[in-house]
Amino acid sequence: MIQLTLKEQAYLASWQHILAQRTSSAVDRLGQVPGVIGLLLAGSLARGEAWPLSDIDILPIYEDGQAEQAAREVEARRLELLDSWMAEGHRTTLDVGVLAFGRAEVMQALALSSHEATHNLGDLRWFHSLDKGYRSRAAFDPEGLAAALAQWLTDARFTPQVVRGRLESHWRQTQDRYAQAATALNAGDTLTAAISLLESLHALMRYLIEGWGGRDTSFSRFGTRLEHTAVAQGEEALMGEIMALCALSPDDVIRRMELAPQHVRDRHRLSLQARRLVGDVVTEGEDARDALLVNSTREIRTRRVSYAAWVGLETDPTVLSKQLEAYSGVLERAHDVV
Repeated sequence: MIQLTLKEQAYLASWQHILAQRTSSAVDRLGQVPGVIGLLLAGSLARGEAWPLSDIDILPIYEDGQAEQAAREVEARRLELLDSWMAEGHRTTLDVGVLAFGRAEVMQALALSSHEATHNLGDLRWFHSLDKGYRSRAAFDPEGLAAALAQWLTDARFTPQVVRGRLESHWRQTQDRYAQAATALNAGDTLTAAISLLESLHALMRYLIEGWGGRDTSFSRFGTRLEHTAVAQGEEALMGEIMALCALSPDDVIRRMELAPQHVRDRHRLSLQARRLVGDVVTEGEDARDALLVNSTREIRTRRVSYAAWVGLETDPTVLSKQLEAYSGVLERAHDVV
């Protein structure tokens, strides 16, 4: 049985109060930055679906001409808040600044009807904000822009046109990364091939969850959410093949978790209890898989020259060739079921 430390137990006992307090503090501090004219609280906290390890997701709106300077100050305050929270004994991720917009951009978006939001999907800020900002709410809003933008994002997210545009984007990325993997393998660059294959698999998983009417929120719990959705769709076998290609079969999970660094095992230990605390139906193996998925993805994004075995990258050219061959069949079936 997985045991928590006393510090972890104390956090879980009061996590809702702590998250609410930290969210209020973040909004207060960031709302005082000159040039910030609106803040949207997004993610699970805004939707009323928070769990103990939820991030605090905030989307800023900047005054035109002040965005660059305001963004620097927002980042400085973000880091100060993270340091103070870590000193309190548990770090909460504050995700703010990557997805941000200027006044004119927001006004241009609000002039579009919800189904015309497809015009903005080519900009990754809008592409991701349409998802993260779904059911967001204004947290700092002296002019009403934040509330208007939150409503527009929510109204647009599941219009047929936006869903179709997102599906096309996910499928295009799936195919592109698959082609890159094959090209890299033929060139003898097995590391690039392995990473591209994994990126293609991740894009495919996003394609499937979107096609089945879901959203790729809470990446920390994404694998289990996708699996449960696949089972409901009668696609458990397809899901098993995808997870095996990601080196996340049940046997792979056991092997990789034994090799994983302490911070990954600590995350798994806390995550499992946090999920069960809020009523998630999850096994120890499922949470271990999710912890490996999120942490190995972060590790790979650092683009180091080599990776430890726990990350799960397969660089043997013979094995990679067989994986790519098997993956081609998976792609055909996956495209047919959406």
